Amino acid sequence: LPFFMSLQLPLRVTPEVQQLADALAALPSGSKVLASYDYDPPSAPELQPMSDAFVKYAFKNDLKLLIMGLWPQGPQQAQQSIDAALTDPEIAALNLEYGKDYVILGFQSGNEFVIQRMGTAFRGMFPKDIRNTNYDEIPLLRGVENFSNIDFVMNFSSGKPGTVEWVQIAVDRFGVPVG
Repeated sequence: LPFFMSLQLPLRVTPEVQQLADALAALPSGSKVLASYDYDPPSAPELQPMSDAFVKYAFKNDLKLLIMGLWPQGPQQAQQSIDAALTDPEIAALNLEYGKDYVILGFQSGNEFVIQRMGTAFRGMFPKDIRNTNYDEIPLLRGVENFSNIDFVMNFSSGKPGTVEWVQIAVDRFGVPVG
């Protein structure tokens, strides 16, 4: 049947999606965005397309990405989105550099306690990135001490720890916007 007719369905943007899109669009070039990947491969069919779109948007709009995961396989999911984005000719032409335009801090166990500790010291939770580079040697991390140095947090979550913990701690305690 699809070969013989086309079906045009209306696409409605929910207020929540529009609010997130507006928040990202309001970030100026060079803004530092912490992206937390709190999911694993079984949740990828739902979350990976959103991650792919977000990473491409961030790179095209000169948002600086600090990537982490509260789930062990989260940083690998992020790497897949980065790899996909870097194949886009428009993004490849930007000559993005690891450590200057984006960094993957890695996975840290501890659930909501990781978020709480990051409220006072990112370095305390992530003394080295996934490439084993010291925190202080990564140009993108210079001046990033805690959430007060982050412009936005983007969370991709499929359970606990995840969005609830980010809202309870990062938003409620430290006042950082989370999407």
